[in-house]
Amino acid sequence: MTAADPRFFAPPTDTDRPVWGLRNGLRFGIWPGAIGGRGPGGPRGLIRVGYPALPGGAYLLVNFIAIEPVVEGQRARGFSELEVSTSDGRPGKTIDAGPPPGVEWRPTEAEPIYPGRIEALDGGAARLTVCLRMERFASGAHVYLLASVRTDRPDELELRTFTEADSAPLAACVLTATMGNFERLRQLHLRDRVVTTQELYPDFTGNDFAPHRRFALDQLSRAADGSLLVAATTDEPDPAATLPDPNRPWFWHYSGQKLTQFWRKYPDAVQPLLAVAVNARRVYWASTWPIPNGAAFENFELNEPFLQGQTTAFGLTPLSPTQLLASP
Repeated sequence: MTAADPRFFAPPTDTDRPVWGLRNGLRFGIWPGAIGGRGPGGPRGLIRVGYPALPGGAYLLVNFIAIEPVVEGQRARGFSELEVSTSDGRPGKTIDAGPPPGVEWRPTEAEPIYPGRIEALDGGAARLTVCLRMERFASGAHVYLLASVRTDRPDELELRTFTEADSAPLAACVLTATMGNFERLRQLHLRDRVVTTQELYPDFTGNDFAPHRRFALDQLSRAADGSLLVAATTDEPDPAATLPDPNRPWFWHYSGQKLTQFWRKYPDAVQPLLAVAVNARRVYWASTWPIPNGAAFENFELNEPFLQGQTTAFGLTPLSPTQLLASP
């Protein structure tokens, strides 16, 4: 199969920016590729994740995924969005898109951005894959990811994480959804209960991050197919109805339909030490402006020891967590 498969959205046919995805499903991109907007689409060093959440199926950037490796013997994470690049001294590690290992491709004038490798899967489904090579971190961590979307899982972004040959050994490589304040996520759906920001942070008043809270594997839900699934949602029935700043209608305004955001681990990828972690903010990033209706989860992530090629899926869907867990 070729990258011209009409089920997929990819450069150079559909865009002149580094954005890939499904024609009517989830899309992802890297700097300077915007999803549902103009310009570079946000800070460097982050994977953009978007969904057709606007009226008429228009696309909205819903969240960013940051890459945060931890070298063995160290406690501090690298921060792909904040760490200074050695290429220009500015914040944000560079990410270069190209073919997966073993696949030959060279940019040309007609095809300057890698269009993705498309492979046939069982049952008539197909998968588009792009290799995202990260700039080396100051800690010595040097990682790359295989980012994929599949026609049989249109609401998910599959991320497989690897170290380059020159990387320092890793204890972990955290992939964190880092803009939960945008949709104002306040509900974390565990196996037998829903935990809220109000419950976890009842007295928090600061302008920085509230502490991380972790929930171990035995507290996480299993979907109908046996996969581990943990979801986060807003507690607002119509988040688009809220304007964070009435005097600046564009300021942090989530204008789309209500979505469930989730991390999934398929059965063969679940580790015993897997846990979900969240933190929260009371004010929007880089401001002192209060988040309407109270603190919301900012970072939403799975934590686990690093394994070469470990696979995680991040998803966006209009289904409720209950519907998502029951779906095949």
